[in-house]
Amino acid sequence: MQLGYTFSRNKAFNRLRIYVQAFNLLTFTHYSGMDPEVNSGDPGSLGIDYGTQYPMSRKILFGVNLGL
Repeated sequence: MQLGYTFSRNKAFNRLRIYVQAFNLLTFTHYSGMDPEVNSGDPGSLGIDYGTQYPMSRKILFGVNLGL
C-alpha cells in the first residue's frame, strides 16, 4: 500500500512528491499459527509448521521524489 502527496510546481522545483509505503501490513486468514507463509527454507518441509520460525517482517518506507 502506498499513500503519497504530489505538490504543485514551484520556482524551486518542478516536481515534489512525499510518500509512505507499507509491505506485509496485515495477514487475513483463519490460520492459528504466527504466519502461513513462513517456512524453514528446507524444500522437504514446505507447508509444515514447526512453530520455530519468525513471522514475515513488516516494512514501512518513507520517501521523497524531487525533480529539479
